[in-house]
Amino acid sequence: MIATILPEIGAAAGAPWVQLHLLGEDGHGELASEWMDEPERFQAAEPRGFELSDHPALAAQAAQLEPFTVLVDEMPPGAVSERALLERQGIRQLIVLPCGTEGVVRGGMLLQYDQPTPPLTKATSELLHLTADLFLLALARDAAEQSLAASKQREEQASQRMRALLETAFEGFLVSRAGYVLEANEGFARMCGYEPDEVIGMNPIDVTTPESAAIIGRNIREEVHTPYVVDGVRKDGSQFPMQIQGTECFFEGERVRITGFRDLTAEQKREEEREQLEERMRQGQKLESLGVLAGGIAHDFNNLLVGVLGNAELAARELCEDSPVRSAVQAIQLAATRAAELVNEMLVQAGQTHPQVRPLDLPALIAEMRELLWASVPKTVRVQPSFPERLPPVMADPTQLRQVVMNLITNAADASRARGGIIRIEAEAVTLAGPPDGLAPTCRLEPGRYVRLVVQDDGEGMDAATVTRMFDPFFSTKFTGRGLGLAAVLGIVRGHHGGIAVHSELGRGTSMQLYLPEAGAPQLQAVPSLPRMRAVPGSANCCVLVIDDEQLVRDVAVQILQSAGYEVLSAADGVEGLETFATNRERIEAVVLDIAMPGLNGAEVYVELRKMSDTIPVLFSSGYLEPELPIDPGDVNLVGFLQKPYRMGTLCRRLEELLDPPSA
Repeated sequence: MIATILPEIGAAAGAPWVQLHLLGEDGHGELASEWMDEPERFQAAEPRGFELSDHPALAAQAAQLEPFTVLVDEMPPGAVSERALLERQGIRQLIVLPCGTEGVVRGGMLLQYDQPTPPLTKATSELLHLTADLFLLALARDAAEQSLAASKQREEQASQRMRALLETAFEGFLVSRAGYVLEANEGFARMCGYEPDEVIGMNPIDVTTPESAAIIGRNIREEVHTPYVVDGVRKDGSQFPMQIQGTECFFEGERVRITGFRDLTAEQKREEEREQLEERMRQGQKLESLGVLAGGIAHDFNNLLVGVLGNAELAARELCEDSPVRSAVQAIQLAATRAAELVNEMLVQAGQTHPQVRPLDLPALIAEMRELLWASVPKTVRVQPSFPERLPPVMADPTQLRQVVMNLITNAADASRARGGIIRIEAEAVTLAGPPDGLAPTCRLEPGRYVRLVVQDDGEGMDAATVTRMFDPFFSTKFTGRGLGLAAVLGIVRGHHGGIAVHSELGRGTSMQLYLPEAGAPQLQAVPSLPRMRAVPGSANCCVLVIDDEQLVRDVAVQILQSAGYEVLSAADGVEGLETFATNRERIEAVVLDIAMPGLNGAEVYVELRKMSDTIPVLFSSGYLEPELPIDPGDVNLVGFLQKPYRMGTLCRRLEELLDPPSA
């Protein structure tokens, strides 16, 4: 409308250039609208506005809020810079119609001429002044409306951004004022088990415990704006860990409190699983380290026991039947044998055994052990076995499985002894999709079919700390206990690719759940051992090469074989052994070869021996358990294994088995 009227005003006033300006609080004039009859007559400034400070003389006159005329050529000397500005634009005369209130100029209309013209009549001047007032009022109202609309738009955008941020940062959020919920998202309602409309009007502390409500109140008073965790309460009364963060702010035009909520149940579970995994890793590393230690101790200790047993037997052969020393030598032999059994138990605990598995009927195996089991259980404790009519067989080593069953039942009997309780033994076939609850550290159960054997007592039970340590080697709650029992059980179970889970609670007894692979399940295959030939009469006067880096073992082996009628050569390491064999190839008829040696180990020496002779029998020997060796299938009848510590008769018998060629 203004743009349409300005040309009419210019024509009526004879002005070729008409402008409307709005003046801000900072004195900056903004061009609101203008009309120019012939734009080329003037040099309009860019940008199309002005600073009031550049026109002090005009500003002083305009403050009267009355129309006035300015002849540029007659401007006072103090207005030289103003005059220069106007002259550069081609303006020779100005008619200024200032508008404002109480001496404050808010804008005005400018009629600009390139030549001096007669002044306007008073009536025309007043009419144009009134028109300028109306125009500026309209422009000011329009600007105010636009500013208000922009402000509302910015506020709405800010609210939307805040909503988006809250929705992104928190699972749920609510807006509250004076302790009552004004608005909440679906995430908050879902988290707390309510319908969205049920939340409106609630007090936010209604979804927390009283203790947590006190914490929230204190944090509000202390203006805590960082996240913290409290106990949330759902509509059904169940509790859950909840993280909250709140702040005071303006939201949709009101000063309110906005609080974000996050359900930490899943995170807490993941943290617990992470801690359990770390604990399993620590236990695994501990058992792995112990396994390495046990293996090293077993190797060195078994080498020592070879010397003890061998020399004891050699000494016994030189004693007459009624010698008073014979009983002492026999005691040495017995102690050394028991020491060897203890070393083997350490290897079992460390999982360094190769179970000779075969399909076993678990109920039948337990029935065979009945007399032994019942004899080890106090008469005040009852044993109640219960098995289904048909139970799949398991893949297990019968000797090791008997040890496991005996250990679990005697432990249950010890736990129930004081109460004179009941031991329940049950079994069932199960299919596992994942690890069961309470699985012992380092056990790894692949998904598949298992038989679960449960031994449950009604004794005092164990606390969580005891359950955590119960499989540690040498840990025991028994005053006289050796503490290796459950550690050995765990080692045996792991060696069978099975697992053991523990459920115990103080005052409610303990349940030990043993998982063994079903026969035919892919988890475990029988581990073939090196062949054991039949015993035959010895081959005296033949030459045997003994290669062992331990002098004590080497000397005992030489003496044992010499006492059995063999000619014996010896070497202290693999290199010397190969050199000795190469020099005496025609004489040597068998080799007794230690597996673990520095430099060339037994397996490497064996490969080189085969290059020199493809028919020489080799009897491997080691303080470790029987390892997997690079034996060609065609050589199985020429290879044997002898576990240290060995007895005199065992060494000679194994050697004789190899020297007796198999029948065609």
